[in-house]
Amino acid sequence: MKRKRGIVFLMTIVSFLFVQVSWAQTTEIKVWSFGSFTDWLKEVGTAFEKANPDTKVEVEGYPYQQMHDNLLIAIQTGVGAPNLATIEISQVAKFYRGEKIKLLDLTSYLEKSGYREKIFESRLIPFSFKGSIYGIPFDLTPAAFFYREDVYREAGVNPEALQTWNDFTEAALKLKNQGKYALQLGNGASANSEFGHFWMWLIQTGGGVFDQEANVILDNDTAKQVLQYYVDAVLKHKIANTSSQDVSSPAWWAPYQASQVVSDFGPDWYIGFLKNNVPNQQGLWRIKPLPAWEIGGYASSTWGGTMLSVIPASTTSDEKALRFLSYALLENRENLISFYKQTGMIPPRKDLVDAEEFNVPDPYFGGQKVARVLVDMASQVPPFYLAPTWPEATDLMNRKIILEALQGKDPATVLKEAADELRKLK
Repeated sequence: MKRKRGIVFLMTIVSFLFVQVSWAQTTEIKVWSFGSFTDWLKEVGTAFEKANPDTKVEVEGYPYQQMHDNLLIAIQTGVGAPNLATIEISQVAKFYRGEKIKLLDLTSYLEKSGYREKIFESRLIPFSFKGSIYGIPFDLTPAAFFYREDVYREAGVNPEALQTWNDFTEAALKLKNQGKYALQLGNGASANSEFGHFWMWLIQTGGGVFDQEANVILDNDTAKQVLQYYVDAVLKHKIANTSSQDVSSPAWWAPYQASQVVSDFGPDWYIGFLKNNVPNQQGLWRIKPLPAWEIGGYASSTWGGTMLSVIPASTTSDEKALRFLSYALLENRENLISFYKQTGMIPPRKDLVDAEEFNVPDPYFGGQKVARVLVDMASQVPPFYLAPTWPEATDLMNRKIILEALQGKDPATVLKEAADELRKLK
């Protein structure tokens, strides 16, 4: 009896020590996230833990601005930063400031692993600075043109014939005669007023705010062309309604619900806003590539996007964090497809363009295969560059460029003043 008790006692000690050793060898990696990315990352984290029992993945979700603000403080102070974080494109450039960028440079890893060539380069460029890539993009965010098929038909407008934005203007004048607006644009009259349509038009021309070397190009000829078109759409032709609201506000969508605004353009997530805020018009909308600025020009644009980045800690957790990033967004096709199914956002991968999951008819758009239309425009998404003063640039586009131009100030003068203001910040 004593021998048996001794054996049981010994086995208990061995089991206890085994658990302690296993626990001691487990690495925890912490991920900060926001919005719809959080739930998806939690699911991926659970699957990663099963495949990697020596790693614990803790995904913490926060409100959008709180997460980015806390992340910036943690990185700057070196206290409390996670191992990985989702960083939205309007916030990215804040992390490029300072003598040393404290995000892991993924360039070499992507090139050696072969994954760089599988991602559309136009989506890697915005998450890069001076040739180094600091995050893996979740989404392609291709912009498309969408319109009320019934209203266009009644006005005698053939949307497929709209090859350029000048063609669109002529068609929009016909809609105006029917008492309809062809677009809705931000007017810069509030801090939340949107500038996204100006931005999408600007980069569709091949332009932007910065060039590859972070020089300000906001006052070049293409920017002048775009801002003049924006102003003319509102003031001269009166084909665009304006709003001081953010696109996430139900107030932005009220004119759509009232059938006053009958077409628009934007990326996949923006289309999701349309469907959620104007559900009573299911089956009436259709989608197509954007009109180009000139024949042969880009037939898409982009707005928004988010990357997953590694924040180096100079410990063994860095290797595990990179492993998780690769598992989530690079090596696992099932993860990428599940991301699309859960969020409606298209992954920026060349090797996914033929996926059958993108061929599902969408009843909101009359049975069109909306995802297929978006994916087929992937090569038409233009690249653009960011710089550390990007947050100030977005503020200028709203409170100065759009606002003052719509108040009657010369567009070229407005752009020159805004560009010079940015140049002083360098």
